[in-house]
Amino acid sequence: GWDHEEYFGTVGRSMYTLLQCMTLDSWSSRVARHVIANQWWMAGFWVVFLVLSTFGILNIVVSVIVEHMLNAAKSNKKRMQVREERQRRMELESIRDIFKIADDDGSGDLSRAEFRQAVLNKEVQWRMRQLDLPLSDAERLFDAIDGDGDKDLSIGEFIKGCAKLKGPAQSKDLLAVQAQADMLAKNMDTLMDSLEASERMMNVLDELTNRINQRFGPSVVGSRRRIAHNVGG
Repeated sequence: GWDHEEYFGTVGRSMYTLLQCMTLDSWSSRVARHVIANQWWMAGFWVVFLVLSTFGILNIVVSVIVEHMLNAAKSNKKRMQVREERQRRMELESIRDIFKIADDDGSGDLSRAEFRQAVLNKEVQWRMRQLDLPLSDAERLFDAIDGDGDKDLSIGEFIKGCAKLKGPAQSKDLLAVQAQADMLAKNMDTLMDSLEASERMMNVLDELTNRINQRFGPSVVGSRRRIAHNVGG
């Protein structure tokens, strides 16, 4: 028969038996069935014990794993932020170096001619490739960076424009479109100013015409009448 002393004879044996049941290692055939056969009311104990122990341990294990993963994700995020910040500083420094190399006269402003000449420099080309900046069309690149269309780039404008240009082609195209839109808006403002000036000139001419008519109109009418009378007479 089933020897209960082997499984529950001492406190140590009882704890070991319950540990075996927690691992679900032959818990039903070797332990639970025999206990319930002798004491049927222990069936409720086994249900509660197994539910609490197995699911409780499972929840503890899962929570430990999740906490570890969250901590690892936080640590990895911080490392990524530090790495991105370091990379950003290096990129900004490289852009400043490009500006310094291109600014031949040291005026603090970069002209189109200076930029066109700088793009031919091997070091500038290497730095621009590292920054993923387009090298094929210096004129278009200059126009894309020169958002205000004043044909000169300050160091702040150059850094800001290069930072926006860096990356996928869509960003570069969008920045070029934005630059063209800014130039178009500026041209539209100039056109509106010209139209307003033309309108003012037309008003002046209308006023001058009215004054001439008021002053010389009666004389002209009288002359026409005399001419008509002489021709008719």
